[in-house]
Amino acid sequence: MNVTRKHRELADELFDVVKAAFPSVRLLSMNTSPESENDIWVHVSVSDEEMMYPVIECASEFAIEKLVETGYKVSIMPYVEKSSVPQIAILEMA
Repeated sequence: MNVTRKHRELADELFDVVKAAFPSVRLLSMNTSPESENDIWVHVSVSDEEMMYPVIECASEFAIEKLVETGYKVSIMPYVEKSSVPQIAILEMA
């Protein structure tokens, strides 16, 4: 699906929140979910598995706020940087 300006804005805002708390996090990519164009996935790399859930927790308040405000579900999807097989943790919203 096409990435809109609003998608990019929300993804950038979410990444800025996470980057402020975890300076070592790197942005990998951003895309919409195949199931819904209102679901935005922000893929980031983290240095180790122990960082995955703190990164998700950091992003969760922002994600909930934006879901209520805009109707867009924005999720952070951290990948372990040094892993040969990406490990994904997905923040799910009701």
